[in-house]
This record gives sequence, structure tokens and C-alpha cells, in this order.
Amino acid sequence: MWRPVAWALGVMAAGGLWACSGSFGGSCTVPDDHFCLDFTGNGYATSDARSACNQVRPLRDGGTGTYDLGSCDRRNLLGTCTRNPGTARETVEYDYDGGARGLSEFQALCSGGVWRVP
Repeated sequence: MWRPVAWALGVMAAGGLWACSGSFGGSCTVPDDHFCLDFTGNGYATSDARSACNQVRPLRDGGTGTYDLGSCDRRNLLGTCTRNPGTARETVEYDYDGGARGLSEFQALCSGGVWRVP
């Protein structure tokens, strides 16, 4: 089953591929895939989040990620998926209405995470 880019980034982060320190690392928006990822764990430095966002291009043909120092947008939100909650590698994926995927598909792709609707 195809997983969204944020899932892949969360797995990479959970695997400990980055050695870093910091607080909120910023966000990565993938508008063509209708999701955004907040790097909320205190183990993310800005450079880690920016690097992960730059890796979106080879992981999905749906468009590239755009890094931002701020948080993901909360408008048109279908739900969120928190991965690695309470850890230094916590991420929150914001899934938006208007794309090819609906609520049930985003929820199913959150397998292993904590799904919430707004």
C-alpha cells in the first residue's frame, strides 16, 4: 500500500537517522498531496526538518514539499495523525480536504499513529 510522504518521514525520524537537538523544527507542506507535516518533537532542529522536507521530491510524484518555520495551516482540515507521540521524534501530519484522498483513506494511512478529527 502506498504511504504518504509524511509517513515515510516519520519512519525515517523514528529510525534515528538524524542526530540533532532543538525544539519545534518547522513544517513541510505538500499541497499537491493535501497534507502538511509539523516537526513537533523537541529532537528536531530546523536543519533536520528542512532536509526531510527536501527529500519529499523523490518519495512522491505528487509535488514537492515546501519548508516553513511556522506551523501547518489548520483550515480545511480533515484530521491529524500524530506519530511517535511524546518523544523527541514526534510529528503531526495535517490532512486536508480537497484532494484525491478522503477522511477514511487518510485515517487508514495513519496506522500506528494517533488519528484525531478536528
